[in-house]
Amino acid sequence: APLLPYISGLAAAQGHLVWMAAPLPRVAALLSVTRLFVGGDSGLTHLAAAAGAARVVALYGPTNPRVWAPVGEQVTVVTPPGPLPAAMADLPVAQVLEVVRGLL
Repeated sequence: APLLPYISGLAAAQGHLVWMAAPLPRVAALLSVTRLFVGGDSGLTHLAAAAGAARVVALYGPTNPRVWAPVGEQVTVVTPPGPLPAAMADLPVAQVLEVVRGLL
């Protein structure tokens, strides 16, 4: 079975909002009222920061966050320990959770 519909179904079953296939203006509107967004180096993470999400945790590894990270006081960049570039797999989940918990 395709993974995205499976994940979407799990999220919906738990009462979470699923934005799959939502128009970009709708996604931006939803992100503007988001209290915490966690995402990788992607357009959606940049959109969250630009739309005004209260807190954005941007995960970086293979790309340089000094060049590519979203801008804003609400943005926290998390990178794997050690020198960059690094694989995203080198970013410990515990490190991300620690940052997220500190922002809640």
